[in-house]
Amino acid sequence: MKKHSFTLTELLMAIGIIVILAAIAIPTTASAIKKAEQAKAKAQMQELINALKNYENTYGSFPFRKLIKAIPGATIQDGTLSDNGQLKAIYDTAYPELIKVLQGQKDVTIGSTTVTVNPRKIQFLDVQGNTEGEFLDPWGNAYYMTFDMDGDGKTKVDKCRPCGLKVEGDIIRTDIIIWSRGPDGKHSNTLGDDSNADNVYSIPVDFDKGDGTFYPSR
Repeated sequence: MKKHSFTLTELLMAIGIIVILAAIAIPTTASAIKKAEQAKAKAQMQELINALKNYENTYGSFPFRKLIKAIPGATIQDGTLSDNGQLKAIYDTAYPELIKVLQGQKDVTIGSTTVTVNPRKIQFLDVQGNTEGEFLDPWGNAYYMTFDMDGDGKTKVDKCRPCGLKVEGDIIRTDIIIWSRGPDGKHSNTLGDDSNADNVYSIPVDFDKGDGTFYPSR
């Protein structure tokens, strides 16, 4: 029987088909990976929310009030951690210590100040695969958060600028909001900044392409 050999035309057609299929598959795969990473971020944020609420149920308040005492010059308000506007400086210092507390660490030492934050050494957060004091989003960054500190079940913020959300009446009716800076690792307090477009939030949000701003979903 005579064997059939590919002609140059047939070979080029086969290569063309493979290229077309690859061009179709690559964006689909990238989109699937993006959605999987966003889903993982939301799941991690829910873990953190559960840990914080379990801490609150155990000790009567969120750990921030005790933790903040260890940070020189820092004050705490309903809505955000603040040290005269240097939000990032506080999170660089306090975030890993907060994670250690939720992992079961009793005391926190920042500088020369030591504060007992989890006296029973209860493990509220199981951080699998991470080192002590580490709880990072799928892109390797710490999570950010804003929260209710006066116990009224609402987070009062100035348009929630720290989390890049625009809020009517400066009130979000939830006690904790956690967000990730997303794949680009960037974040801006300026509403409508493009660097916030890939942020992932623990609460439902809508993105308004008209002004490039996220709004909490109604």
